[in-house]
Order: sequence, then structure tokens, then C-alpha cells
Amino acid sequence: MTTVEDQRYRMHNAFREAHGEEVASVIMEHLPPAGWSHLATKQDVELVRTELKSEMQVLRAELKEEMHKSNVQNLRWTVGLVVLVQAAFFAAGSYF
Repeated sequence: MTTVEDQRYRMHNAFREAHGEEVASVIMEHLPPAGWSHLATKQDVELVRTELKSEMQVLRAELKEEMHKSNVQNLRWTVGLVVLVQAAFFAAGSYF
């Protein structure tokens, strides 16, 4: 048994002797399984939130840039296709 497990076992036995099995079990269920130091604090959550928000802003900017490049490329293809079709109709019209 690890130190934490040993401490929890002894604590559970003490609660059981003092208050009975049901109360001891309820109390133990409300304790964190690995100790209080393993729980996230409000500051931890806020730090993760800030980091994620920053990363999302970077990704959003990259996505906008990629979409802009894609739109420009699509526009070039469309204009090129329209010019090609007009040239084809003009060339076809001069033959008839």
C-alpha cells in the first residue's frame, strides 16, 4: 500500500470506529482519491482557460488566412474560366 492509501485506510477505520460504517463511507467518498494537492484550483482553471483562448485566437487567425488564400485562388480560377469561356464563344462565333 502506498502512503496515501495507508493513510486513507487508517482514516476510514477511525471514522468507522467513531461513527459507524455508513458515515465513514460517506466521509471517505467526499475526499479526493489522491490528496488535495492533485485538485485543480480556480487559478489552475483560469490559466488553462487563458492558454486555450490564446491558442484558439492563433488558430482562428491561421484559418482566416487559409480561407482568404483559398478564396483568392478560387476567384482566380473563376475569372480564368470565364475568360476562357468567353474566348471560346468569341472564337466559335467568328467561325460561323
